[in-house]
Amino acid sequence: MQVVTEAEKCASVAQQLSCKKVRTRTRQTIEAKYKLTVEELSLFYEQIESLPCTIREGEGVKELLDRVKDFQTEAAELLGQEMPESQLVDKCIENGIVLDIELSEIPKLKQVMYILFCCRLRM
Repeated sequence: MQVVTEAEKCASVAQQLSCKKVRTRTRQTIEAKYKLTVEELSLFYEQIESLPCTIREGEGVKELLDRVKDFQTEAAELLGQEMPESQLVDKCIENGIVLDIELSEIPKLKQVMYILFCCRLRM
């Protein structure tokens, strides 16, 4: 019985993550009061995977985690460049915001955008 309760709780949280993802796309100006960190999302996915049963909502969590990892890879590439293209940085920021996860790369990318903007003004 305890396993079923845990699975139901995980399914409920996973479903809320999916609903939150859809809501964010339509109302990007509304910031969530609390965002999951990447570590929390990873731990939650591990918890889902460790359940003795499969919950269909787990796939949505896996997809979100994969998108977060893709974002982090893209952000790391851009942050590693001396002068990345501003359109690519801006698109990466947008992609990160839509994920609605606490991502440490977003403030760094915004700082790069500011520097690129200042450099463009000097030209």
